[in-house]
Amino acid sequence: MRGIFILHNVEYYYTRGSVKIPALRGIDLTVDHGDFVALMGSNGSGKTTLAYLLNAILKPSRGRVFSCGCPTDEKDKILEIRGRVGLVMQNPDSQIVGPTVEDDIAFGLENLGVKREKMIRIVTEVMDRLHLSHLAGREPHLLSQGEKQRLALAGVLAMEPQAIISDEATSYLDPAGRRDVLDYLVGLNREKGVTLIHITHKLEEALLAKRVLVLREGNLIFDGSPGKLLREEALLRDMGWSLPPLIRLAKLLREKGIPVPPTVLSPKELVEAICP
Repeated sequence: MRGIFILHNVEYYYTRGSVKIPALRGIDLTVDHGDFVALMGSNGSGKTTLAYLLNAILKPSRGRVFSCGCPTDEKDKILEIRGRVGLVMQNPDSQIVGPTVEDDIAFGLENLGVKREKMIRIVTEVMDRLHLSHLAGREPHLLSQGEKQRLALAGVLAMEPQAIISDEATSYLDPAGRRDVLDYLVGLNREKGVTLIHITHKLEEALLAKRVLVLREGNLIFDGSPGKLLREEALLRDMGWSLPPLIRLAKLLREKGIPVPPTVLSPKELVEAICP
């Protein structure tokens, strides 16, 4: 099977009494192994529902979802899917289960029967990378919201999944913490080929991806490169998204006659365009 995630005509309905409320409508989608996808949309557009379908937390009301080659509607495949597809939820309290930071990160590894020596190495590396080492013995309920978010991410990373779905995992972090976590996720994607689906409201974060998906009222209304999205001015206006400062600067330079390509998305690319 070509893609790591494949959706065939997927619909999902929430039921409120006798009323069916559509969350996703007729989604056909393939995400390739090693891809980096940003998933955007307003609140209630279906982003989290889609994440839960990919991780087999939810089953489609109609159509089929395949994650890592496994159909998510087959019960005997669910544990395999969740071992391969890590999900960092919006609310970190939903997935923190250990009595201490160190124990929580090790929880999934213990369930997989990972040998203690290897487990200690993995947990130590992950804590160090996410700046949690000084909190190793701390009880999770005593952590700040940002620390809890890093802990939830650490528990997923320790499992070394084939794919990570980050559901606004940077939302509780300060700017420095957000950059650090994003750098780490991007590094996993580029250096180790981990497939990354990053759900975000921030256009500047979406520009780091190779591909952007936009949902509106359960419909997939855009699927393309970050550069293509920036050229969709009507869509950006309708969604209420402002251009990041770097992109606004590049646009102003073009209006002043300086030949800055519309494909420029990073400070390095902008410098190279101005000073070749």
